[in-house]
Amino acid sequence: MPTRQPVEANSPTATANRRGKSQHLDAEIHEVLESVRLACQGFIKAVAQATGAGSAMKKATDLQRALAIPGTLAWQVFRVAHSRNLIAAADTVPGMKAIRRLVRAAEQQGVSPQSVAELTRSATRFEDLVRDVAGSRRTFNSLVTGLNSEPDWKDEVHYRRAAFEANSHIWGTQVGTKLVTLVFHPSSPQRADMLAISGAVEICRIRGDAPIELCSTAAYSDYLRGPKSEAIVSLGHQLTSNDITAPGCTLLTEFGTQPLPKVHTLVNDRGHLVVELEPEDLGQRHAVTAFVAELYRPDVPRYQEEEEPTLGASVLIKAPIRTLIVDLIIAAGTHGTTLPAPRGYMIANPRGDPILFGGVLDKHQKRILEHCSVAHLGQGSHMLDTTDVPGYPQMFREVCRQLGWNPALFHAFRCRVEYPIMPSSVVVGYDLPVGTHSQAPPAMHPSDR
Repeated sequence: MPTRQPVEANSPTATANRRGKSQHLDAEIHEVLESVRLACQGFIKAVAQATGAGSAMKKATDLQRALAIPGTLAWQVFRVAHSRNLIAAADTVPGMKAIRRLVRAAEQQGVSPQSVAELTRSATRFEDLVRDVAGSRRTFNSLVTGLNSEPDWKDEVHYRRAAFEANSHIWGTQVGTKLVTLVFHPSSPQRADMLAISGAVEICRIRGDAPIELCSTAAYSDYLRGPKSEAIVSLGHQLTSNDITAPGCTLLTEFGTQPLPKVHTLVNDRGHLVVELEPEDLGQRHAVTAFVAELYRPDVPRYQEEEEPTLGASVLIKAPIRTLIVDLIIAAGTHGTTLPAPRGYMIANPRGDPILFGGVLDKHQKRILEHCSVAHLGQGSHMLDTTDVPGYPQMFREVCRQLGWNPALFHAFRCRVEYPIMPSSVVVGYDLPVGTHSQAPPAMHPSDR
């Protein structure tokens, strides 16, 4: 008897089989949902005829009054009946318990038995499909999200918020807003200084023994050659460790919780200096806000190089976060006359691997969870203002003052992500332009706006 040979997972045959199965399931779901929609449309017409409403039954409230049913149930039937996007309406198909209540109300009003039977039959078929392909309505709703060409962002945020709350309970900590800012300023015809500002707004413990990491030096510079950070001592308290060669970073004393939170440092297995908050009291009442800065001078290219064709930030999400803000702040003229066009991605990263912006488009394409929008805020430090990070423009201006930079020169680009998925990496960056080797220095503005 001939035996069936195993098909390699990445072979053309396996790919074709997966694509065929996916297309078949897509068609089956659409077919079943279409039958439910037609049944709901017929049911509404039958109710109108039985109650004498005729063409007057145009809203869910009309059906609610005719059958004396809850408003939510009437709205579900109307949404399914009139939705232009069947996949988007899948989560509002009434369950069988609600269908039975609808049927009883219709029978009392003398609604056509044929339309009632068709509604019951289509709803039963839908429930059978849900049970067969997903096991539960919640899982089915998640499954069809990938089939929806017009996904409901509000529904996606609902799931992310639930994950945030669950992870906060499991890990014993949560972050209100995490800020990661990379600032680029020309330092030579071909190289630029890079300033990294990172920290958290309202980071707190829910469990007393939970570790809270504030930052990790060089965490956004894995693509750099031998990064050496420089502490800006004039801005605050220098943080360092005897076990690491990099000088460390600076805790920005004026822009965090007062009195200053207690911190300790350690070196992780990648040789980065990790800054953790010391144990404090629990709960939101004792939440801490703190920021650190580290300067790399000069350490990034202004124009494309063979080993460094891109610039960007890679933020590993390893704590429950309500809002993540990743800002790229670039001095005018850093890349000649070219204004960068950053792109953002959220990449599945269960192992916490370093993920570089340049590698997203090739190595990690299949792991992209979401394309994150990046907005050009404009020029000048006032463009950084946000309620998510109080005092942010003032903090940036003070850092610029200490470094002798004019804050009016900078263009700001922002990626804002609500409830970023844990664990993942949010990567924001851009392709460097090809250099001309004769770039003029940026023009100075008279003052910051």
